[in-house]
Amino acid sequence: MIILKIGNKSKEQGITLIALVITIIVLLILAGVTINLTLKEGGIFSRAQIAAKNYAEAQEKELVALEQFDTEVNDRINNVTLRIEDKDGLTNFAKEVNEGTKTYEGETIVLEKDIDLSSGNWTPIGTKENPFLRDI
Repeated sequence: MIILKIGNKSKEQGITLIALVITIIVLLILAGVTINLTLKEGGIFSRAQIAAKNYAEAQEKELVALEQFDTEVNDRINNVTLRIEDKDGLTNFAKEVNEGTKTYEGETIVLEKDIDLSSGNWTPIGTKENPFLRDI
């Protein structure tokens, strides 16, 4: 402890060794708590990684939903009634037309990709009684 005498008054200045040791101990405890909260499982870094992963997943879901919405809007604008993606879809479409269940007249049918019909028997779409008429 340093004591300065100025006139009749004395002022204590500086820090005692005990106060310094207590300050260092408190700082070490705070540093330990901070490091523990930051690095341990469930800490700030792991929560940030989880949040980043959740954000990426949500972003992907949103893109899929937007693409689906865009397809639905375009389908309504272009009067698309049916999208055929595989052999089963094409077979069901042919069955509906051939049996007269649905004519699809004035509607738009979209074939999403090429379908291999080389294996098995294939019945053409439309019959004499139930023709499949298409606009070109």
